[in-house]
Amino acid sequence: MGINVKNWGRAKNLVFITPFAFAGQAFACTAPPPIQYQQISELIARNKHIVLAKVEGMRIVNNDKVSYRFKTLENLKGDNKTNFQLVGITEDSPNTNSFNNHRNNEFWQDTGGRLYTSADCQIYPSFTVGSTYLLFLDKPYHVKSFEKIENIRSKNRDKWFSYVKNKILDE
Repeated sequence: MGINVKNWGRAKNLVFITPFAFAGQAFACTAPPPIQYQQISELIARNKHIVLAKVEGMRIVNNDKVSYRFKTLENLKGDNKTNFQLVGITEDSPNTNSFNNHRNNEFWQDTGGRLYTSADCQIYPSFTVGSTYLLFLDKPYHVKSFEKIENIRSKNRDKWFSYVKNKILDE
């Protein structure tokens, strides 16, 4: 048993190339920047631009990037425009979880949020056209920077939206 000397050239290439073929998949963000998971009081304090906005449309920029078009519904903090755009990513099935209007304990954990840290240690937002989000527009992004808000008007109002709004009023 062994490698036939005549086929060694091809085998040598396979031995050399194979480990690199999967290198991109093998690396993940092993140490996300702590600011992506900082305390929510610090997130609110450091952001100068916080807005409740509805996604009005999207335009594909390239294979995995999308420009989302927003309309401001309520400006919570900062001088934000009525209409603006954010670049994000496309997803086959975007996370539309609102954590039961942000009442579930899972959301209130340090790592709880709709988004996640990608392999390159960045957070790339994705949105659903027609949905409303509470947006923290200042970078670096946080796992709670782009939360879906389903209910802002009734007594069952979204808990995250209410929390952020009250904290800003207290500043």
